[in-house]
Amino acid sequence: MIDLHYQYDLLDLENILAGFSLGAVFQVKYLEGDVSLKTTNTNIDEEEDFTLPIPMLGLNLHVGILADILEARIRGTAIGYSGNTIYEVMGDISWTPFPFIDIHGGYKTFVIDIDEDDVVFDYDMSGPYVALTVSF
Repeated sequence: MIDLHYQYDLLDLENILAGFSLGAVFQVKYLEGDVSLKTTNTNIDEEEDFTLPIPMLGLNLHVGILADILEARIRGTAIGYSGNTIYEVMGDISWTPFPFIDIHGGYKTFVIDIDEDDVVFDYDMSGPYVALTVSF
C-alpha cells in the first residue's frame, strides 16, 4: 500500500508559537495484492493479482502547539459509491527535531467495505503507528 497526498489549506492561521490550519486533502491510495479461491468439492484453485488506485477526498485539521516543533493532526479521507465505502481516519502527534523531518505517532483506521455482484471485500486495519516524514 502506497499513499500519495496533496493538501490545499483553506484556512491557515499561523502565529509565532502556535498555529491552526484546516485543509482539503486529495489522496490516492495504491493497493497491490492477490486474491485466491480454493475449494475441495469442485477442485477450484484460482489466484489473481490486483493493483488498485483509489482516489479519495477529505479534510485535515492541524494544530501547531509549540512553534511548529510539536503538532497535532486529525485527517479523514473517504470515497463512497452505490453503498460501497472506503475510508481512512488518523490522528497523530508529530515532533520536528530538524527542518523538513517529522517523527509521528498516532492511531489510524483504514476500512474497505465493497459488495458488488455477489463479491464481498471487507477489510479493516486499525491500530497505533509510528512514521517518519521527509518534506521538501
